[in-house]
Amino acid sequence: GVAIHEDTHQIFIANKLNDRVEVFSEMGEFLYQQGGGQLFRPYSIAIHGDSVHVSSWGDRTISKLSINEMCCVRRIRGSGSNYGQFRTPRQLTTDSIGRVFIADTDNHRICIHDPDLNHLRNITHKSITKPYDVKVSRDRMYVLCPSNNNAYIPVLTLEGEKLHSLVTCGEAMDVSYPIFFCLDYLNNFVISDGSAHSIRVFSPEGKLLHTIGKEGHQRG
Repeated sequence: GVAIHEDTHQIFIANKLNDRVEVFSEMGEFLYQQGGGQLFRPYSIAIHGDSVHVSSWGDRTISKLSINEMCCVRRIRGSGSNYGQFRTPRQLTTDSIGRVFIADTDNHRICIHDPDLNHLRNITHKSITKPYDVKVSRDRMYVLCPSNNNAYIPVLTLEGEKLHSLVTCGEAMDVSYPIFFCLDYLNNFVISDGSAHSIRVFSPEGKLLHTIGKEGHQRG
């Protein structure tokens, strides 16, 4: 996982194999590292203010790191389906007030925690099946749910009420193996397609706008 600090433009990278978070300047200069000995297979990373939140596959843990103190200040862990437990925590993100949204894949839910990682609630819905990724806007939540090398993105309120499935991936949208996605400033969907070795960009209504890249080793 990769995240960029809005103010300093520093780049934070979850180095899964080395069990740490590495920080670089916007020009690529190594600055420091965090979490050594405290993280086990870190996977996804999100920044809000002076806090860095990290999900770890290895021990099913969510950690809060302090940018200023360069250490772990809070951790929640535990394998299971109770409040504050995870089966497979994958991607996480934060909203404008610092709440942490976690795609808990094998529990088929989105877990919501406050900025200090206190559990607030779980979002479950029949449309949320093995969620890999989650993104939030001002009042909506978008969940990437791959299944059988296809996927769809249900759109819900932050309280968990389903509004619609904004983008249906697979045959209709020509995305065969979606892995991650993000929203741009226009709320267009930018989806990585692992099978097609490309990035697909869709409008909020689901119209394919353009495709970036193709299989190979050359530029583009």
